[in-house]
Amino acid sequence: MRSIIVMATLQNKLNQKLFKMPRLANPYTFSTNGRTRHHIIPQQRLADIAKDILRLPPNIKTAIIMQVLMAITLTINFGFKDKPALRDAIMAGDGTAEENWEAILSWLPGNLVVGERTTLDPGNNTDVEMLQKTTDIRKQAIAQITILINIAAPIDAQPLCILATGEPVVLPINR
Repeated sequence: MRSIIVMATLQNKLNQKLFKMPRLANPYTFSTNGRTRHHIIPQQRLADIAKDILRLPPNIKTAIIMQVLMAITLTINFGFKDKPALRDAIMAGDGTAEENWEAILSWLPGNLVVGERTTLDPGNNTDVEMLQKTTDIRKQAIAQITILINIAAPIDAQPLCILATGEPVVLPINR
């Protein structure tokens, strides 16, 4: 009986490790004053895009990474001297740099809306409610990325760069 309990406990721990999605920390320095941040394109989908970009041929990978990094207008807490140093570390296969790249894409400011939601969280689907609260240029970029994700096409740097600029949309407080 004891061995069955031990095996069940070990299987449970293994399942937690295998199926737990990594929750990458926000590397950007914007304040939400304690309000909730909502990802329009789900955080995990953007992390998957970051991983896909890392598997591209080196010349394409370098171009996309540098275009996105240079488009970022907020300060990033990424632990490297500067953006070219981060790019070089990513290209060299540095695990920490690759994790930073995933966090940077997962938390693109243009993909975030700060404020309260009125509907249930859509889980791993595009957040249509929050999408309606963002700017037209960001809506277009999000639509383009979503289409590329859905047809499993290579991601273009241009819509990612649009989402890398500026700050999240902040909704007024409903009282």
